[in-house]
Amino acid sequence: MVLHPRHKLAYFKAACWEKRWIDTAQKLVCDEFEHSYVSWSQSEGSDKSDSNVVIPEPPKAKPCASKNMFEDLFDTLSTSSVPVVDELQLYLSTEVENIIDPIKWWYKKCKTYPRLYQMALDYLTIPSNNSFSYLH
Repeated sequence: MVLHPRHKLAYFKAACWEKRWIDTAQKLVCDEFEHSYVSWSQSEGSDKSDSNVVIPEPPKAKPCASKNMFEDLFDTLSTSSVPVVDELQLYLSTEVENIIDPIKWWYKKCKTYPRLYQMALDYLTIPSNNSFSYLH
C-alpha cells in the first residue's frame, strides 16, 4: 500500500490504524528500501537476480508544452540531484494522487525515484491470491 501513489501511508490512517502500527509499517518500508535498494545502481538493473526490469534511458530534451516553467520541475531534475536516501522521504512527503495504474505512474517517475521505482515494481507486480483462484 505504501508504494501505491493513491494510498501511501494515508491508507492506514483512513483504516484507523493505531499510530504505532502506521509507524511500524513505515519503518518496514524504510528498512527494506535501505537494505535492498539504496546501494542498487541503475547499471545493475539487468543483473538483479529478482528482477529483470531495467530503467529506461532518459528522453532527449523535449520542447516545453507548457508556458509554466515549474510544471515539470521534478521530471527534469537529474537523478543525481536527489540524494538516494531521500527518495523514499521525498515520495512520502508528497500528497497522494488519484491514479488508477500505479505501474504507469512509477514508470513516469522513474527518473525522480530510480531506486524506489525498482522497489515499487518488485512489490506492486506480485500477483495477489485472487490471481490464483483458477487453480482451486
